Parts: sequence; structure tokens; C-alpha cells
Amino acid sequence: SCYYDKEGKLYPSSTCDTTSVSYATIIKPKVFDVFCNNSGCHNTASKSGSVALDVYADAKIAVKNNNLLCCIEQTGCSNMPKGGVKMNACNLALVNKWVRDSFPN
Repeated sequence: SCYYDKEGKLYPSSTCDTTSVSYATIIKPKVFDVFCNNSGCHNTASKSGSVALDVYADAKIAVKNNNLLCCIEQTGCSNMPKGGVKMNACNLALVNKWVRDSFPN
């Protein structure tokens, strides 16, 4: 006999909540710390490419002055994370939302 599984239960859709995105609660801990700071590249101690993303003021400058969006979206700039897998669509959406909302801290 056959049975039918509900697709929604087998493959729950992951949602990307971009309602409230701030540096302290989303961008630093869930994006920059995972992909940029802890890799030893873009933190205050190493400042690879003169970019640090572990401090709010420095992260804001990196977006404004260092083509950060182009790099993480991997659209022709120096692709980041260097030698790593491109951030997923949700992480990219979160960073873009943070920028569009004028960098809430």
C-alpha cells in the first residue's frame, strides 16, 4: 500500500527573517563572526586588506569604502570569504538589509 508524505513536513522551508537586522544582534554574531572575523582575516588583530569587521565603526567603514557588498556577493571584486564558499542567500540578504537600513547598531 502507498502513503503520502506532506512535502512541507519533509522539506520545511527555511525562512530568512530580515525584519529587524542590527549589527549587534545579527550581522556581527551570525554573519561576520562566522564568515569573516573568526577566520583570522578581518578582525582588529589581523585587519587583512585593512578591513576589520569585529567592531561596528570599522564594519560600517568597510561597507562604505572597501566594496564589501561586491566582495561577499562575489560579483567581480575580490571574492570573500577568500577560498571559501559564498555566503548563502539569507546571509547576503541580512547584510544588504543592514546597509539599506543605514547600518543600525
